Amino acid sequence: MVYDNLWDGNNEDRQHRAMGRTLQSVCSSGDKECPCRDGLPHFVKPAFVGSDAALEAVEAWYRAAQRDPWPFLWASQVRHVERLVTADAFFVGLNPADVLRKLTLELDMEGLLLSPDGDFAADPSIARHYLGLLSKIKNKRGFDLNVILSQRRIRLNLWPQAFDLIRPVLNEFENEGACVHVTWNHDEGEAIRDVKSLVKELPVGWKKDVISFLDDVSRSVYRHDAILILSLQQDNIRDSRRHYEDEDRSDYDPEDYPESEYDDGFDDSDMEDWMDEDEQDFAIHELLMGGGCSCPHCSGMFDDDMDEMGDDDPYDDLYI
Repeated sequence: MVYDNLWDGNNEDRQHRAMGRTLQSVCSSGDKECPCRDGLPHFVKPAFVGSDAALEAVEAWYRAAQRDPWPFLWASQVRHVERLVTADAFFVGLNPADVLRKLTLELDMEGLLLSPDGDFAADPSIARHYLGLLSKIKNKRGFDLNVILSQRRIRLNLWPQAFDLIRPVLNEFENEGACVHVTWNHDEGEAIRDVKSLVKELPVGWKKDVISFLDDVSRSVYRHDAILILSLQQDNIRDSRRHYEDEDRSDYDPEDYPESEYDDGFDDSDMEDWMDEDEQDFAIHELLMGGGCSCPHCSGMFDDDMDEMGDDDPYDDLYI
């Protein structure tokens, strides 16, 4: 237990953040000397402290990360489950499924269900495969599993298919004593709804009840603001996101809806042009973790800027 003292209360420490970045890294090199590991503390590297000590230090970090309110153990895409649950990210001989006690899955519902061209995936086996890896977690009693299903374009006709994918996970974990939360949220604001009961079983009239909830959310339009790019905390839903009002029409096409209604003419579809899906995920994680990886295998597109800032990074207080 002496290793726990290395991490307790240290969520703002750069070494603590480096552990989180490595865990979330998309590095596929498999190289223990990859530059993405440069920021790791020496006491988690077997070459410095030996295999047993490094393993115990990493196990202690997992315990600290699971106590921490910040989402170090977090997946923004269903495929990230594989790394979090099965990968020995620190090369210490650890099976994360043996030590995980907390996990947050924040999944875009369209990304979970739709193919890149916007059509329903003919076979949801890919998403089902990654979600099925959660079964590898050994100790589910008391496990804290938080599933967030997010939508920008609110299409209620996607809910039954998404719930079908989540239901086996919910049932398995609850049957084995886990604490499971399943919520839906609109990814441009704070419209949030507990949907665990709907995942278990969709009752007759569920859509009418959800529409009533959505219609009660403000339709006000908020101005684009540089700060709001980082923190969209508006409890409203724009009309262009309310696809549920038209999705049952025979001529409904989600691409017919405008992508932006900002007063100042800013088009948030431009942001989608700047970054591909992985880059957007990395940018979000940068807000949570800071830093990045400069190795050729990782999405370290912000590293050069961070390196130039050095210890004088004016945004350092924003990082975890």
